[in-house]
Parts: sequence; structure tokens; C-alpha cells
Amino acid sequence: MKKVNLLFATIFVAIITLSSCSSDDNTVNEGENGNEETGGGNPGEEDIEDREIPVSELADGITIQGGEKKSGSAPAPTGDVDFKLGFSEQNAFLTNGFDIDFTSTDPNIKGAYLQVTDVDGNKIDGYFDITDLKANQNGGKAFNQKKKVSAQAKMEGEDPTSYNINVNFDASLQPGKFCYEICIYDENNNISQIQEVCVNVEAWGGNADLAGEWVFDSEMSDEVESDEAIFECENGQSLTAPYEEKEKDIWTFVLTEDGVYYETYEEKGKRLDTNASLENCEAVYNTPYEENEKFSGNWSYDEDAKTLTAVDFAYEDFLNSANNETYPEGEVYFYNVKVEIVDGKLKITETDGVDDNGNPELLEYYFKKK
Repeated sequence: MKKVNLLFATIFVAIITLSSCSSDDNTVNEGENGNEETGGGNPGEEDIEDREIPVSELADGITIQGGEKKSGSAPAPTGDVDFKLGFSEQNAFLTNGFDIDFTSTDPNIKGAYLQVTDVDGNKIDGYFDITDLKANQNGGKAFNQKKKVSAQAKMEGEDPTSYNINVNFDASLQPGKFCYEICIYDENNNISQIQEVCVNVEAWGGNADLAGEWVFDSEMSDEVESDEAIFECENGQSLTAPYEEKEKDIWTFVLTEDGVYYETYEEKGKRLDTNASLENCEAVYNTPYEENEKFSGNWSYDEDAKTLTAVDFAYEDFLNSANNETYPEGEVYFYNVKVEIVDGKLKITETDGVDDNGNPELLEYYFKKK
């Protein structure tokens, strides 16, 4: 498996329309699942994540890419801009933060105003004016071209543009809950009605049953892929041969109870030489390859959804240290993938795009405990 870093997706679906960007409504949407802890959680973790983060901690704990913090209150909305957020709660992760994804059919979106509050509606001083919006005109996230345009948008004859805002946390911000109010504006200074979202900042770790050193065992996919090449040779014969002649192929995935995660890839072998194989209609492997690398970071478990998120903070290439990297703000690897123990194996299920009918294609990874 090649490692793919994913950006955040949002979780719960609901829209709250408020009257201004300085809302006086202090109600917090707790969501359908509440906060009851299920089996496997670490003792005391639920209390930590239920903490109401005070304004004093929020004031210096949040930064927004492309956002300028300004004094005073955000301009009042005019309600003349289409703004679809689609959720009223979302999860976030220490240091890495979260993303805000929204759509609008307005072709002239210029920016967004965002006001951070505690769960009681108390505001931090000032607000963010965000002008660096990542847009994708195909109706999906800029990082995920597979997302389909909604059926409603097709019926209306308009393709909504999807935008992304990246919010990061300072290392001082600890697990708990807070909220924010957001509205968007266009080039003519028309301002949408605002929507309120409450954020759950997850603690690292969360299910001791998942902790251990796991070694990749097998993979199942809805999409059938072959690891063999089929050739029609010049002499009229056919040749079927694996793309690689493997000497070593080990993927190790490690989770610790305190929320640390790392994984290593050790691969070595030779790749199939197509031209040489066709010449004599015999598989020839003469292109050596070798990888020995490690990704390190943290993991978090959602007790309600029974899903796992892993965030990378460092990469090491043991064959060439010049390739080593660090990710100070974190890069999401697995995001809210279903995780469970099945017959003593760690099973991870993630969605890998959609098929021609719009149905999700699933990938299942199975790991044996070392």
C-alpha cells in the first residue's frame, strides 16, 4: 500500500441559520450520540474531551491559514450570499486542528468571517477575516476529485463550488469543546447569514484494545486489481508474470495506549523489465528497488463512531536521511476509518472513492499482532 495523506472531512450533517455574525444564541448542539463512553476507552479521557475550553485558552491557541485576526466585531450579514455548510459539529485533533468545507453557487466568493467562542457563546477578542479560500470548481474538495456533484445542484443546473479553510492549533490548546460562528462574503461585500459549529478537540489514544505492534497480513478491495502483467509475445505465445519479484515486503503498524503511532515499510526486490520479457517471452526482473521508511505521529479513537484517525508529524527515510521531513501542523493519514478487532486481527476499513454508480468502494486491511 502506498501511503496517502488525506485532509479533513466533516462529520455530522445539519445547518443552523442565525441572524448575524455576532449571534446572541448561546445554545450548543450536543449531537445525536451524546457523550456516553463505549467499551475500550481510556479511563478519564471522556472527562478531558468534555471540558469546556475557556476563552483565555482559545484566544492564543488558534491560527487560520490565510486568515487575519482583526479587532472589533465582524460586519453584519446581508443574507444575499448562498452558503451551505452542511454540519453543526465536527471533530478536531491536537496541533493538527480541523478543516472547514463549504459550498456556494455564488461565483464571486471573496472570503469568510469567523468568530471563535466558548460553548456558552463568550467570544474571544476580535475575529478572523479569511481570504485564502481553497476552491475547486468541480464541486468537490480540492484534495478529493472523486466527490460527486449533488443531485440537487444538477437539477438546478448549477455546479456549486466547494471551498476549504484550514484551522490549526497551538500546542498549548488541550482537548475539550468550543464553538465558532462563520459567514462568507463576495466581491460586492454581500454577506451570508452565519452558521454556528461546535468542535470536539479529541485526545490522543482512546481504546487500549487497539494498542500493539501489528503486521500487515492481507487486503480486500471492492475494486479488482491484478498484481500480474499479461503479455502477447511476438512469437504468438502469451506470458503472465508478477510486476515485482519480492525479497521483502513488511508493513508494520504500531499503536500505543498513550496515543503514539508509527508505521514502517520495508520493501526490497526487482521489478519486471517489460521489453526484455517480451523479447524472449520469459519474465525478466533486472530493476532493483528498496524502501525502508517510517512515519510517526499520533492516533485518536472516536468512541461513538468506533473509528480511528492517525496524524503524521514526521517521516524518516532510513536509506537516505536527506529525504527526512517533519510536519509541524500534522498531516492526516487515516481519517475516521472504521477499526475493530476480528478474530484477533486488527481490521481497518476505509472508503477508496466511488464506483461508476456512485457507491463507495471499500478497502479492508488486516493486521496480525506481533
